Amino acid sequence: MSDRKSTEQEFWIELWLFHLLELEIVFVIYEINGGKSVFSWALISSLFLLYIRRIVHS
Repeated sequence: MSDRKSTEQEFWIELWLFHLLELEIVFVIYEINGGKSVFSWALISSLFLLYIRRIVHS
């Protein structure tokens, strides 16, 4: 039981780390674009990180 709880905690930590990385990517692209809209870049980075997460967990 404790092993399962540990695995679940690792999953949530990993999820938060991916989201922090995603936010960092979005802000960097925002600065590179000179403060222009980054919605499409945010969407692309989200899809990319979801793809990476799927590969890591498979």
